[in-house]
Amino acid sequence: MTDFDGDEYLDRGDLTTLVCRLVGGRHVNEPSQLVSDLRMSASDVDILVSKILEEADLDDDGRLAYAEFDHVMSKAPDFANSFLIRL
Repeated sequence: MTDFDGDEYLDRGDLTTLVCRLVGGRHVNEPSQLVSDLRMSASDVDILVSKILEEADLDDDGRLAYAEFDHVMSKAPDFANSFLIRL
């Protein structure tokens, strides 16, 4: 995971950029840059980011601190080896 804006948190913007780059390539930073032939729309990106925050944001501040990210990863120790996005 990458903190794209350097504020030491993973916020909605960081997660949106991450998802867009995963499905659209490393130069895609926002949903409007996703090509129309991909199976993930801007709305899909927003829903996915909301679900990530809903699951992992323990203090409901709209961003993930390292401790929150670490907590989620500790609940899924095989995440790094088995991470897969199904479209």
